[in-house]
Amino acid sequence: MTQSDSDGLPTMGEQAESELSMTDNTPTAPDGRPVGNGADDAVVINPHVLRMKIEQRELDQKGQALVAFIRENPIFTTLPPRDQALMKYQAEMMGQYFAVLNERIFRAQNPDQAKEYDDKEAARLVMSKQESQARADREFGQPHHGHPDAND
Repeated sequence: MTQSDSDGLPTMGEQAESELSMTDNTPTAPDGRPVGNGADDAVVINPHVLRMKIEQRELDQKGQALVAFIRENPIFTTLPPRDQALMKYQAEMMGQYFAVLNERIFRAQNPDQAKEYDDKEAARLVMSKQESQARADREFGQPHHGHPDAND
């Protein structure tokens, strides 16, 4: 997810960069699609959802400030390389944290769509497990259920 810039240090991940630049508060689905169409979708916000939105807004502001410092402040380049790398990593993790909050908010506000997504994801995981089992069966020539020394 990280790239290297000219000095070999990891740069901000693309996901973190795009997530940290989100400022329009448009609700989005886990895949990033905008959902709802504004005033017509007025809903009562549960207190825990409101707290998550406040936390997300504060995180967004802090993340944008950190990214601006990394990109624009000449002091950044005077810091030891390890500190620069840690700040870039921090910004990337803040982007991932933002994405987690975004999905939690979406799920809390759209429980029916969240359940539909969960059902599809569960089916995908079952298929993946079956494919892995079939691959193991082909590789080992017999059904493989755990460690070879285990008495299944």
